[in-house]
Amino acid sequence: MKLYAPLKRMGRVAVWLTYPLYGPFARGLSLMRTGLRMARDLPELTTDQKSISSDDLQKNLSQTRQARIKTRNYGVFCVLLLILFTLLWFYDVFWEKQSIMGPICIQLAALITMLAGQFLFLSFSNWTMRQGRPGSFSEFMANGRNLWPR
Repeated sequence: MKLYAPLKRMGRVAVWLTYPLYGPFARGLSLMRTGLRMARDLPELTTDQKSISSDDLQKNLSQTRQARIKTRNYGVFCVLLLILFTLLWFYDVFWEKQSIMGPICIQLAALITMLAGQFLFLSFSNWTMRQGRPGSFSEFMANGRNLWPR
């Protein structure tokens, strides 16, 4: 029983020390789930459902518009950061003569990968809200114009 407490403490320390490595991915996954949940909860505006009052319809449309604007702005911010860190990576590799396998370049490559994934999630969420229905990721990627959030 006494052996279990130090192992538990060491496990907590290991999780705490590795959080900077998996934290951005956990936040990205959480944001993706939020976007998919928002897209799933969009109202289906069809004639075979009961009628919705105009006030409720305006409220839902304004919430959807706000969510679309938010994902668009965050997507643009992510792509600007992505461009900035990509340029910084090129500067470090070509002008500062850093090794591609060096710690700075690996850290920047991980950051670039995380930002690219975040941009894809935000673009997909924005596209789903613009469509008004849940769609597949392959359907989203079929047209390159869908990638940029509007």
